Amino acid sequence: MGVGIIVIMMVLTNTAGALLVSRGMKQVGEISTLQPRELLKIFRHGVLKNYLVILGFLSQVCTFFLFLAALNLANLSWVIPMGALGYLVSVLGAKLFLKEQFTKERWIGTVIIGIGVVLVSL
Repeated sequence: MGVGIIVIMMVLTNTAGALLVSRGMKQVGEISTLQPRELLKIFRHGVLKNYLVILGFLSQVCTFFLFLAALNLANLSWVIPMGALGYLVSVLGAKLFLKEQFTKERWIGTVIIGIGVVLVSL
């Protein structure tokens, strides 16, 4: 499998993981404490029982192994910027699937990241 396909899969699994964890954590609710005992309780009774968080976590695990595979085939100085495509895909996913609202400045920043990725890929 080519490094380009691996990086695309890495970007997609990373984005899917972030979207799933975000939606799942919104279902878990606000975490308003830093007390270890309370955090453990929230983790056991909220996070571990939320299938979206679990799927998101597993997707992030896949991303890590795809990252390792990409590094086996290409230089870090290429893989990391190409992985930044995930920022673009994540913003689109947040807009489409999570219905998040974005300011003009955030869109401009996202486009600048995209331009940077294109420059690195050349």
